[in-house]
Amino acid sequence: MDAATHAWRKGMVVTVGTGTRPDSDIAAPLIKSIREANPDAVVLITTAESASVAAAIQERYGAPAPVWLEERLPSADEIESAFRGCLAAIRRLLAHGLKAEAITADYTSGTKTMTAALVMAAVALRCGTLRYISGTREHGVVAAGTERFLATPPAAILAVAELARAEELLRRFQFQTAERLCREVNTHLLDPPDRDRRAALEQLARAYAYWDRFAHRQAAEQFKGLRHAAGVSAFAVPPQLPDRLRRLAHAIETGTFEPDLLADLVANAARRLLEGRWDDAVARLYRVTEMLAQWVLQQRYQYRTSAPDPARLPERVRAVFPDQQPLGLKRAYELLAALEEPLAARFTDKASGVERLLSARNESILAHGTRPVTEQEAWKFYKALLALARSEIADFEQRVRALQFPWVETDVLPV
Repeated sequence: MDAATHAWRKGMVVTVGTGTRPDSDIAAPLIKSIREANPDAVVLITTAESASVAAAIQERYGAPAPVWLEERLPSADEIESAFRGCLAAIRRLLAHGLKAEAITADYTSGTKTMTAALVMAAVALRCGTLRYISGTREHGVVAAGTERFLATPPAAILAVAELARAEELLRRFQFQTAERLCREVNTHLLDPPDRDRRAALEQLARAYAYWDRFAHRQAAEQFKGLRHAAGVSAFAVPPQLPDRLRRLAHAIETGTFEPDLLADLVANAARRLLEGRWDDAVARLYRVTEMLAQWVLQQRYQYRTSAPDPARLPERVRAVFPDQQPLGLKRAYELLAALEEPLAARFTDKASGVERLLSARNESILAHGTRPVTEQEAWKFYKALLALARSEIADFEQRVRALQFPWVETDVLPV
């Protein structure tokens, strides 16, 4: 067959060993396997010791014969070089325009290292079929007439591997990608426990994506309807969490500030820190700083900075804050200072207060400037804000931990 002019439709890669005994004929079953697969081209993976067997296969095959190619391995027992050689063998077929799914990998013959390397390479490059010749063995070789060709699609192995990849994506907060990956896995290639695991991972990815975007009510519904599945315990949430998320949703919808809302924002900022997204983390921490002032004013004075009512303030303060215009962060803390609230002094403290760090946020490209926030600035802001929040909310640390994703190692965060 002319390799230069023939359009290949099917290809095959075969590991070639020497047989288990000098009088064993390993060539015969391999010839039968190749004939049964009927490829247009075959790459024989050989070693110096098995080259004569590869030559015998080609001589005895007869017509019409496929295009014969050979990939020589430097060693039959060194796994890394064998794996690279098997990858090269498959890529030779791919280079001729063959689709990966049109390639069969026969790992019947060869050392354990050679056969393991071919299986790994075939799975890695998503070949269509893994093949093994079974049957009654005589002297370590399948006897003529008893051959059975056992085929396994590497896609079945890949389907399970994709679930492991989806888990890793979840751990890295890549929820939409994880959900899409689970959705694309062919469930017919999974056994029942893995089908349940796939469904659970997909729903978990959706739930955490909602939560990470502050869509608490939708997250609660996803968590509430989650069916138990083996292998996803690292992502399980306490049974009381959905109700807690619903309360958060209600607080957001009604414009009510409460400690859990601040804690959830801090937990979200911590995840952005772990991702190295310093500007995003600081944007969230800035909002928590503002929200903390709003919470104190709302709790103690029933005063809302979004719709100020001077009548709710003590008479001595009204003259300083007579307007009904919404108050931003700076004015909110000035009001707290006028009210002699300790939070204002802690906010402006020159050594440990948050105010001294606000320039990093204000100069951020996500705020009013063009300069990205540095890692050091982001972590300083995080630690200072935590101390400020703790001064007003005694159990703030516990709230942040309770509202952090369960697999996040909070020990690496100074909560």
